[in-house]
Amino acid sequence: MVKSGLEEGGYYMRQQGYRSQFIKKLGMNPYRGTLNLNLSERNAKILAAIKERKGILINGFGRGD
Repeated sequence: MVKSGLEEGGYYMRQQGYRSQFIKKLGMNPYRGTLNLNLSERNAKILAAIKERKGILINGFGRGD
């Protein structure tokens, strides 16, 4: 089920320092927001499998201001 979040994802996805890393590391230009999902118990195995995978680190960055 799709659910609302804190509406912070869009802010971060608009930052070029993050977007450029997604493009370089994932080969995609991400949507400028997020999709929040509430998974049922039936999907718990899928979530567990995702969590077991090695992630791709997106580094923090500074803009000098």
